[in-house]
Amino acid sequence: MTELPDVRGCIGFMRSTGSGCGAILSRSIRMFTAGEWSHVFVVLDAAATPGDYYIIEAGEFGVRINLLSEYLGDPGIEFALYRPRVDDDALHEGFKAVLALNGRSYGYAQFIGFVVVWPYYMVTGKRRKNPFGGGIICSELGLIFLQATKVYPEVFDKLDKNLTSPEDLNDEIDTDREHFDLVLTHKDVPGSL
Repeated sequence: MTELPDVRGCIGFMRSTGSGCGAILSRSIRMFTAGEWSHVFVVLDAAATPGDYYIIEAGEFGVRINLLSEYLGDPGIEFALYRPRVDDDALHEGFKAVLALNGRSYGYAQFIGFVVVWPYYMVTGKRRKNPFGGGIICSELGLIFLQATKVYPEVFDKLDKNLTSPEDLNDEIDTDREHFDLVLTHKDVPGSL
């Protein structure tokens, strides 16, 4: 595995550009949200395998801990990792918040509700509560992490977990280099695009 910079505490954005079900879902999410990214995850700590890191993500099997190496070097996956400019105590609070979600089911119904309420919000500017709940979706996990770290609260505390997409989070992060550093992208890892 390629030696990575320290990516602990980064929020990651991903899209699948290959073929198969994952790529179809990724393209569908990006088309629906008119965004660049379809998935969000949080990098936790270094794994037992040298050069690898644990991540936590909400996906088809629920909220679970995975390895970053599952995505690195895959030519069909593009990603960007951003580190919030906060201290270790703030990162610890963010880790506690997302680790408390580990094992929760994926929000399939919530995702369907998002498909209903998000266009309404985009057209009218009025917020509506997602009619479905009970699970966790990836952008919600990312927002919970950012809110718990207290990075840029004047922005992230105002976002609604029922209406926030991966692209919404990335738009705020990518344009705000005062509070975030771009640490790594797929272009920095051999074997990736």
